[in-house]
Amino acid sequence: MLQKNAMACSNLRNTLLFLFITANLIHAPFASYLEIKKKCFLTSKVTVHVANLLSVNEQFLLHCRSKDDDLGIKTMGQNQEFRWTFCTNIWHSTKFWCTFQWGIKHQEIVAYEEAMREFCKHNHCYWSARDDGIYFSDTKLHNHHNFYSYKMQRFIYFMYNQNYQDLKKHNIIQIHAAKNAMACSNLRNTLLFLFITANLIHAPFASYLEIKKICFLTSRVTVHVANLLSVNKPFLLHCRSKDDDLGIKTIGQNQEFRWTFCTNFWHTTKFRCNFQWGIKHQEIVAYEEATREFCKDNHCYWSARDDGIYFSDTKNYDWK
Repeated sequence: MLQKNAMACSNLRNTLLFLFITANLIHAPFASYLEIKKKCFLTSKVTVHVANLLSVNEQFLLHCRSKDDDLGIKTMGQNQEFRWTFCTNIWHSTKFWCTFQWGIKHQEIVAYEEAMREFCKHNHCYWSARDDGIYFSDTKLHNHHNFYSYKMQRFIYFMYNQNYQDLKKHNIIQIHAAKNAMACSNLRNTLLFLFITANLIHAPFASYLEIKKICFLTSRVTVHVANLLSVNKPFLLHCRSKDDDLGIKTIGQNQEFRWTFCTNFWHTTKFRCNFQWGIKHQEIVAYEEATREFCKDNHCYWSARDDGIYFSDTKNYDWK
């Protein structure tokens, strides 16, 4: 019996050692996120810091992720910092992206990749959101450089409604972007060219500007995401495609966020959404071509509920 127990303990130690080494060698979140003695085996330990140094105390949202791990959507107060530590993988391909959202200003950055590490003193990389842009620094106090300017949301294609049952009764807000100095004939020709090109290539233009809500040779789709949670806690949503980032949204109880787009000519349009509700989170494929046959009249309905994320009235995802 004692020999069996000793053998079992030995096998357990070997298994744990194997898992520890494998996690470091492959994608390394295991040692980094559990922070086992904060040591990395044969790879580098890196810490990325993101600080909110905005002069105005408005809601600032941050969403960081890598190919393997999603760190969730964070709400950061003024002069607060969010940081995470990880072990780089053995192939030096570790990469983290972060989306910054501040009012109507937003930007997506590469928060870490291998080429940056030489500029991070003692493997600490410092980012900060400031009024005029997003800054990078090799230390916390010195050598701050403005790496990214903010983007302004160039479209308003959604509406929040207090009563979920009345959502379909409202029209989507439209924006018609045009320069007054342009002659009418040139404007018409330019818009027609952009309208057709956007639909044939990846089609965000016609969809987000909602020009007569018409798609040329492709399909017009609307995706709805509703907050049907029973507890009125902050619910955060971040949706994006390969070409467009729709920003991080805070959706109140019984409210909805929706967007309309034209699918592209090759039927490869795909939107992913991250749901964050307290410590619960999940990433879903909100739209891809295979989904459309289940969307009535090209309207796809998703909802966040206490026990998971539903497509129409069917639960498709559990919370993590």
